[in-house]
Amino acid sequence: MAVNIFDQIREDHRYSEELLIRIEAPEGQAHFDESGRQDVLQRLTSHASRHEAAEEMVLWPAVRRRLADGDQIADLALEQELDARRQLDLLKFVREPATFLEQSRRLHELMGDHSRYEEEVVLPALRRVTTRVWATSRGLAYRAAWRSGPTRPHPHGPVRPLGLATIGAPAVIVDHLRDRRKHRQPGVSRDQSQSATAVIREDHGRLSQLLAGVDGEVDPSEILTFDLISEISAHDSIERQYLYPVVKDRLQDGVDLYHELISEHDAIAHVAVKIQRYSFHDDARRAWIQEVVDRVRAHVEREEHSVLPALAAHLSDEELTELGRTLVAARAKAPTRPHTMVAGGGAGARLSRRVMGPVDRWRDSVARRRMHHPKAT
Repeated sequence: MAVNIFDQIREDHRYSEELLIRIEAPEGQAHFDESGRQDVLQRLTSHASRHEAAEEMVLWPAVRRRLADGDQIADLALEQELDARRQLDLLKFVREPATFLEQSRRLHELMGDHSRYEEEVVLPALRRVTTRVWATSRGLAYRAAWRSGPTRPHPHGPVRPLGLATIGAPAVIVDHLRDRRKHRQPGVSRDQSQSATAVIREDHGRLSQLLAGVDGEVDPSEILTFDLISEISAHDSIERQYLYPVVKDRLQDGVDLYHELISEHDAIAHVAVKIQRYSFHDDARRAWIQEVVDRVRAHVEREEHSVLPALAAHLSDEELTELGRTLVAARAKAPTRPHTMVAGGGAGARLSRRVMGPVDRWRDSVARRRMHHPKAT
């Protein structure tokens, strides 16, 4: 799915801000110990490194070419990025809690200043001199550069596109090899060896990108809305089947938490059904879409801040890996449409997956042909 470059950059900023807040204030989050703080720091490092590289490959060349004062704007932004990159690289060596908190606040300040500069100065100026088609095409290029970018800060590396593609390429290769070695076990595929928390966070990342695309449109297209509901439905299915039964059995107050999470899923599914069945592009449709966006974001935030850290604290690495394998396998066959008739989770949700998953995929193939070739139907 193509999302324009302006929305993608803003969504990247929001995600970085969420991680920075979690690094600074873990005390109020259940089971968020030092290892949890380091896990979030690692995620921030990977995300920020990819974001900066994608901007350096796609955004700043456009700023230099299209804005009269583009060189000055880009140079200032790159100086800000370099300061933040050095601070992020420094933070991973700090272990004393008070110093870590002080340095993380400094990092938050540097990254916040840079994000505000982009959103208040750079992006509005660039939007005025570009078209929607340009923004979408650059969004595709930005996402491709993000996926192939470095996952660690390189404060002494190149910052221009040619340098990143030549001198900087070996550093990127080493980053990805190190990541693969960290997440892979001998004789086991990368997906199979993922922790359950990593699988769910990957789902959350896909949902966040889709939510950003929908939220940025006055009247989201049928295809965009279809993709969002499909992703929500698959995510709902694997959590109902396997994740929430573990929450219920293994966490303190797990029974109450289980019912609360299922209730949140039910509320999202009921609104998603309304959108799916409604054929008019009017205020009612837009209100339902906004309700889904708000509910999903709140639900994701709750899982990221409390449920996943609690699971990491109460399950062994082997249990998390085994659960991750189960989630990955379930996702490949999960329903792609909301099914409000299935209440709760566990066995009922698994039965629904076996029955409805293949049916949903057949219906999806018909629906996608209709959306791409409406005259054919």
